[in-house]
Amino acid sequence: MTNLKLFGETMPTNDVEEGCGKGIHFLVNGWCLSAQAGWGNYCSEDPTRNHCRLTRDTIRTDCEIAMWNVKNGVMIKLNGDTVMGWVSWDMVLDIIEWLRKLKNIPTKTEVKSRILELKYIYFKGENENG
Repeated sequence: MTNLKLFGETMPTNDVEEGCGKGIHFLVNGWCLSAQAGWGNYCSEDPTRNHCRLTRDTIRTDCEIAMWNVKNGVMIKLNGDTVMGWVSWDMVLDIIEWLRKLKNIPTKTEVKSRILELKYIYFKGENENG
């Protein structure tokens, strides 16, 4: 089995899936964090106009995220929507790290609260559009 290295720890690749050719799904502690970056997503414009798939040469500084409970499919609503846009990859990694450190599967309220805390930190209190 191949493994992905995150935060100095090894994550089995069966916990990571390709997300529609434009991103990735991280399955962590009962939750799926979807990070998508491509045409039709709330993220920075791709100067190469590669609207179809991410490639090795595609560089994205941010992405659109969505989160849902793996067991029951319930999505987290943020800003009245099921996605949050223009999220930095550092914020994505912080969410994953937080989920991995928890002993128990967090509730929907706990996940939403943590994402909004990180949003405030990363967006410095700005009202982003996603």
